[in-house]
Amino acid sequence: MLVVCPECGAEISQYSETCVKCGFPLKKFMDDNGLNDFEHVKICPKCGCTNCSAYPQDGVPMHLKCTECGTTLVQTDIPCKGFYKNFTLETEREYMAEIANKYGGNQFQQEMYDEWIAKLHAPSQRPASKPQLNQPHCPYCNSTNLTKVSGTSRFASTLMFGIGSKKVGKQWKCNNCKSYF
Repeated sequence: MLVVCPECGAEISQYSETCVKCGFPLKKFMDDNGLNDFEHVKICPKCGCTNCSAYPQDGVPMHLKCTECGTTLVQTDIPCKGFYKNFTLETEREYMAEIANKYGGNQFQQEMYDEWIAKLHAPSQRPASKPQLNQPHCPYCNSTNLTKVSGTSRFASTLMFGIGSKKVGKQWKCNNCKSYF
């Protein structure tokens, strides 16, 4: 299983003694904080953020520090498999507060948890951005004040100036800088 280095964020093997990128003593950190069991839920004692995969072998790297507030996670005795079946959306707040208090020594802060839950459930509530219009713009001055060069105009210019006409092969004229493109 891969873990995320608490120092630099690199993904490394759980069996590494130190981080190959920054030299952080990963094995010692995991041993000191009791974060060696990847079959059980890890929870942030402050904000209640959980670090649990339904299937620990699914290739998702395991964080050892909270992704929300940076606090070192605490190991629980709750199995990852089936963890999310222990509560419903209505009882989630109380359940998470209860286990964060149980394993975190009353460091739990309800406001931080509420912020985390708001972020967690917010992706479906992102404001819809206006669709990007495919509008041409001048490559020189970035203006959208353009006029289309008509076929008749190109033909007349070619008749007058020949193949050297500046309108040959051009579709737009910028009304600001007067360039053709």
